[in-house]
Amino acid sequence: MSDIKLLSMEELDSIQERLLSFSNRRGMTLISVSSSWNSELSWARNASSMTSDRRDVMVFVARNIKRGGGGAITNQIDDISLENVMRVSEELAMNGGIPQMSDDHPFEVPFVGSAGPSNTWSDDTFNRSVEDSSRLVHTATLKARESGFSSAGYLENRAFNIFAYGTDEFGRVNPSMTGYGEMTQLQCSVTVRDPKGAGSGWAGKSSYSMADVNELAIAEKALDKAIRSMNAVRIEPGRYTVVLEPQATADLIDQFLMDEQSVGRRFAEDRRYASPMWFMTDEGLPRERSKLGTKIVDSRVTISHTVKDPELGIIPISGIRDITLIENGVLKELYSDRSLSLNELNVNAPNVFRKTYRMNGGTSTTEEMISSTKRGFLVTRFSNPNLIDSRSVLSSGVTRDGLWLIEDGKITKSVKNFRFTESPLFALNNLEEIGQAERVFHPFDMPMFSGLAPQFALSQVIVPSIKVNDFSFTSTIDAI
Repeated sequence: MSDIKLLSMEELDSIQERLLSFSNRRGMTLISVSSSWNSELSWARNASSMTSDRRDVMVFVARNIKRGGGGAITNQIDDISLENVMRVSEELAMNGGIPQMSDDHPFEVPFVGSAGPSNTWSDDTFNRSVEDSSRLVHTATLKARESGFSSAGYLENRAFNIFAYGTDEFGRVNPSMTGYGEMTQLQCSVTVRDPKGAGSGWAGKSSYSMADVNELAIAEKALDKAIRSMNAVRIEPGRYTVVLEPQATADLIDQFLMDEQSVGRRFAEDRRYASPMWFMTDEGLPRERSKLGTKIVDSRVTISHTVKDPELGIIPISGIRDITLIENGVLKELYSDRSLSLNELNVNAPNVFRKTYRMNGGTSTTEEMISSTKRGFLVTRFSNPNLIDSRSVLSSGVTRDGLWLIEDGKITKSVKNFRFTESPLFALNNLEEIGQAERVFHPFDMPMFSGLAPQFALSQVIVPSIKVNDFSFTSTIDAI
C-alpha cells in the first residue's frame, strides 16, 4: 500500500491538464479532480472487529455545448480513461443534455465558483494512523472491560482535496471557477452496554479537527451513562417537560433539515413539487402561498449555514453563499439551485443544500436546565426518527442509551425508554430554555455532485441543548 494518502495540488492540476488536452475546446467546461483518504476502525465486545485504510481518485467533467449539458465521472487516470470521460460528456452535451436535468436547466446558466481559504484542514487528523487509533481503542475498551461492561464503537479519519478548473463558452479560463480546496474530518461514536441488557450509554462527536474530538473522553462518557442507566424503572407515557442534550436536539430537528425537498425553495414554491411543510392556505381562499417571512418557531431560534463560520468548516469552492434558514423564529430563506438563484433571485451563486448547520445557543447549561425542572426527563439521544406527516413534520422515534427522570431539579432514577410522537416545529415553539451550542455526532455524507460543481457534503452540526415543555411520549419500549 502506498504511503501517499492524497495527491498534491500540482498532481491534481496535472491530471486536469491532461484531461483538457482531449477536449474539443467548444463550449463551457468544468473539470474537477479530487483525491480522498479514509481510515476506519470499529470494535465490538471490547475487541477490534474491522480496520481499513483506503485511497481513491475521482475525475468529473461537465460540458455545456449549444445549450445542452452533459457530465461524466471516472476514478481511472490513465490517458485512455481520461479521453473516454471527456468524450462521453461532450457527446451527452451535443445530443441535447441529460433528460433528468431538464427541469432545472443547470447547464444553461453561467458556471460559478471560487476556492477560498478554509479552516477545514487539520494536520493532526491527517497524520493519524490506524496504529494510533488502535492504541486509543485499546485504552477505551479496557475501562469498560474492567467495569464489567461491553464497549462497541466506530472511529473514522478522512481527508479530501479537490482542484476545480473551468472555462467560459469560448474555451477561455474562468478564474472564478478555478481553485483548490482541502479538508479533513474525524468522527467517533461509542456505545457501552451491560452484558445482561440492563443498561446502555452512548456518546459521540464529529469535527474536522482532532482538537474537538477526544475519543477517550467520549468512551468515558458512554461508560458513565451506561453505569447510571442501570435498573431503569417504567413510567407511564404522556406529555412531559424534557431536557434534550445537544445530540437529541440534532436528532430531532434533522427531520425538517434532512433533504433538499424539505428545505428547497423550488420544492416549496413550484406546484409540481409543492413541499407541504412550507406551504400554507390563505384563510378563506382556495389558494396556497409560501411560508417565507412567516414566524414558524420560537423567536430565540436561528438556524444558519455560513461559509465563513470557523467552526462549521465548509470548503468555499463553488460559489456557495451563506443562508439563514430561520432567523429569530421567522422562515427567512430556503435553499435554491443555480438556475433559480440566477433567473429568479438575481443572485449569481447557488444556495446548495447541505446537512451542515448551526442553531444558535443560549447561556444556560444542561445542569442549570435540570435544576430548574420540577418534573421531567433528561434525554441522551433519539434513535431512528421517521417522518409521519410532511405538513406538520410530525415524527416518531425512540429514546436511546440513557433516559433519566428529573424530580425537583435533580436526576433521581433511570427510566425505561419511550417512543415519542412529536413535531420538531411544535417542540421549537415550546421552548423554555436554550443551552450552549456545541458540536455533535453527525455521520459523514459521501462525496456528491450538486449542479455542475462537485461538493464534498460536509455534515458538521452545532446545536444547543434545549428544554421543551409538553413533549409527547406515546408508549414505553423494552429496548435499552
